[in-house]
Amino acid sequence: MNWLLHLDLIRFFEFHLAAVFIVSVALRVRQYLAVVSLVRSAPQRWPRLLSKIKRNFSVFLTPNTLLSGLLAGGLLLGHTLACRLLWPQAELRIETLGTVWPALPVVIALGLAMTGFDVFTLTQVGTIDRKQIEGYLDQAEWWLRSWAAPLVSIATLGLVNPRKIVDDEVKKGLEALNTLLHSTLWWTSIQTGLRIAYGLSLWLTYAWLVHFSTG
Repeated sequence: MNWLLHLDLIRFFEFHLAAVFIVSVALRVRQYLAVVSLVRSAPQRWPRLLSKIKRNFSVFLTPNTLLSGLLAGGLLLGHTLACRLLWPQAELRIETLGTVWPALPVVIALGLAMTGFDVFTLTQVGTIDRKQIEGYLDQAEWWLRSWAAPLVSIATLGLVNPRKIVDDEVKKGLEALNTLLHSTLWWTSIQTGLRIAYGLSLWLTYAWLVHFSTG
């Protein structure tokens, strides 16, 4: 157990961030590859559908999306600056943490909250059914280019307009994607906020120790 008492919490915090990042990428690599494949195929395979998406892209990109994205980016930038520039040489071992008893419950609580949230986000890995998505996109593209679409509209006296249906579904899809991105960014902001709070608790405890050791 001596090695545990000599563990530098600030350096271990950096290791934790790197480990969570690597594991997160590893768990989601299939998702990333599936999305990249769909994006690369879109211009040649679904050109008309892609044109529809571009015309309705304002539905996806809203001020709320930008705000949550800026917040997440700001928190990440703040963490990086604090970690690399504020106290790059700081050390805080577990054996010395107990000497600053007011900080002990704060560090433990934030550490548990951060670790629990990180573990939770790592377990929330969904799957992307590439074949199913491609099937939907192929069907939508067919209706946009097929001569049957206007005939169906005429035969039903305009009650069923396949191309309008595709357009409406594109808008709904972009709105759903916006909601998903907005939620993901806010979860990322919370995750980053917990990490910064935990890091600051370590650094402030270190500063407290340095102050009283030099005072």
